[in-house]
Amino acid sequence: MLEMLELICQAKGSEFQVEYWVQCLRANTGDERLSDLIFWPDEYFGRPIERELSAKEILDVALGRAQSSEA
Repeated sequence: MLEMLELICQAKGSEFQVEYWVQCLRANTGDERLSDLIFWPDEYFGRPIERELSAKEILDVALGRAQSSEA
């Protein structure tokens, strides 16, 4: 899952591939708002975030493993 997120964050792959990867990640993490988390994190968290999240941090949030200080 982390490799797919890294590809998405680096804008690798076609639009079709990215959408497929996002759907796979959504199904495997159970986070229905995963697209917001990846592309619009301010909307996901409901407030501006201080920095861009890494693929690992995105995955941790999606899996519910994020530390409360960032999420």
